[in-house]
Amino acid sequence: METMDPEIKKRALAQGFFEMDNYEFLFEIGQGITLPKSNYDYRVQVSLNNLDWKTKIPKEKKGEYVRWSERSELITKWSLPKNPNSVFSA
Repeated sequence: METMDPEIKKRALAQGFFEMDNYEFLFEIGQGITLPKSNYDYRVQVSLNNLDWKTKIPKEKKGEYVRWSERSELITKWSLPKNPNSVFSA
């Protein structure tokens, strides 16, 4: 592994690239189209680090189309590296 050039690291530190920030997010699953099996109870699972979230059975299904219209709970204080160029970073 190569070490970072000290001048580049100094500029990155000054711009906040190594700071952490807390974020909030949620998962929202709407619909699936042209799925392999018709009228099947598909479920969607989202896994991120130590978090797993899975939809319930679809609210509607017609042929190769299914609709879930589900949102996860709000996930708060997820600590990620701050992006000083992002509109979401304060």
